Amino acid sequence: LAFGGKDQYLGKSIAEAHAHLITARGVNRSHFRRVAALLQAALEKLDVPPALVAAARAKATLGRA
Repeated sequence: LAFGGKDQYLGKSIAEAHAHLITARGVNRSHFRRVAALLQAALEKLDVPPALVAAARAKATLGRA
């Protein structure tokens, strides 16, 4: 789904789904950046094309680097 697959997700947005983590547990932008960095490293290790890596990182950070 993150890369435009045929199935359409009709649930909450990433921001809505994780809002409780921000308010109740103090998760902040730095946590999302860390997840994005780990995802990027894994995808690069698997030789995923750079454009797809960038798209995944944008999704993981909600478009905010």
